[in-house]
Amino acid sequence: MKRQNALKEYITSYKDYVVIPSIICCHETGLIIDGHHRYHTLLELGAEIVPVTKIKYLSKTIRTHNQEELALSKEDIMSTIMTKSMLAPKSTIHEFLDEQNNWKPIILLSSLCEFKLP
Repeated sequence: MKRQNALKEYITSYKDYVVIPSIICCHETGLIIDGHHRYHTLLELGAEIVPVTKIKYLSKTIRTHNQEELALSKEDIMSTIMTKSMLAPKSTIHEFLDEQNNWKPIILLSSLCEFKLP
């Protein structure tokens, strides 16, 4: 909640608009992969449309943690969410494999979007 409040304060500190990364979701299920705080903050601020980037979550080029022993299977993550349960905050660190075979934070797949305050 602390991060969400800080984000809300940041967004509302701008007069007309702010630029933020889109929410990253699974293209099949709509599961939010990255951007939970942005999503809930934008809804709280009255957004009718939330910018989304859809990805193939089950792709082998996406991993759930950079430490093998801490990684959760994507199937377990999806089934947990489908039962309306929540994982502990920061229990995953989603990354994607770039064209040079380097793992990068998944937020880099987001588009930058202009959000106008209602």
